[in-house]
Amino acid sequence: MQRSDLLEALIGMFESFWQIAVPLPTAVDTANGIGTTATAENRQLLTCLSGGLTDDSIARELGVSKRTVARRITRL
Repeated sequence: MQRSDLLEALIGMFESFWQIAVPLPTAVDTANGIGTTATAENRQLLTCLSGGLTDDSIARELGVSKRTVARRITRL
């Protein structure tokens, strides 16, 4: 398979971003001092969000209500 200039550019851009990437930091709710960590639920929620799922789809996937999904997203 022959590689195109566009593919080469995209690979170069990916490699550049990959080199400067950092892990997601833990968030701290400064309003009430409660820290949130990267729990399995948060990781699953972030995976769904990065996949472009709607709140309704995420709610079905996680087995929670749409309102719970909205609250969790706000908390993140």
